[in-house]
Amino acid sequence: MLHAMLWEGWTDQAYIDEHTEGFDELRALVRNFTPERTAQLCGIDTTDMLCAAEWFARSPATLSLYCQGLNQSAAGTAKNAALINLHLVTGQIGKPGAGPFSLTGQPNAMGGREVGGMANLMSGHRDLANPRHRA
Repeated sequence: MLHAMLWEGWTDQAYIDEHTEGFDELRALVRNFTPERTAQLCGIDTTDMLCAAEWFARSPATLSLYCQGLNQSAAGTAKNAALINLHLVTGQIGKPGAGPFSLTGQPNAMGGREVGGMANLMSGHRDLANPRHRA
């Protein structure tokens, strides 16, 4: 999907320039993963993948909700990075109704993090080590 977004121009270059680092390296990394090659590797139809990429990129607000299947797989970090990169290159972070949103599998774990229920985190994801956040 990322390859298609990049080569079809379904990206937000101003957002990329202002909010990301390493874009050229990312572009080089996916260069050889054409939609046809990726669809074959994933066992999906190329047309369906291209449609999903266009919908994702061109939507006024794309929201990704995902759970343990992505988070807790053997390649969970890479899968999360891939999803976040799709959001970043399309400017689908930081606007109403858009962004990647992980739903955890443990009861109340997400709620605990959101309200500062972890020993090293304050409510609203404020940093306990930051004096301004503590104030």
